[in-house]
Amino acid sequence: MRRMLAISIGLAVLAGIGLSALLAQEGGYGGALINAQEKARRLKCQNNLKQVWSALQEYRGKNGHFPSDLAALVEKKFIDKKLLKCPSSSTPADAIDYQIAPSAAGGEVLCRCRRAWHQGGRNLLKADGSVEWQKDK
Repeated sequence: MRRMLAISIGLAVLAGIGLSALLAQEGGYGGALINAQEKARRLKCQNNLKQVWSALQEYRGKNGHFPSDLAALVEKKFIDKKLLKCPSSSTPADAIDYQIAPSAAGGEVLCRCRRAWHQGGRNLLKADGSVEWQKDK
């Protein structure tokens, strides 16, 4: 009797492990893991944009205006080029994934991700140095 009970419990445990593996593979747990990974990439992107804000402020302080593109920050050594790479993008390693917003001269948004890499949205760097995620329309 005890042996039958032990076998039954063992089979139940194996079935539970198999079900967990199946859920992880089919997106049950895997979807949560992917979401957590993307949230971490989005946070890294936001931190990159805060570094861009510091570099833009320094550039403007020395030149009296913002650069027309972010490559100028790298050329004049205000920022390391790897900070201009969004961790969620699929562009080549040497690509600049952020862009100066068209309204940067007087607008609220200074810089943003070039594309909506973050689950249908992008990070926006605001004039006050804050960063927010915005869903693309």
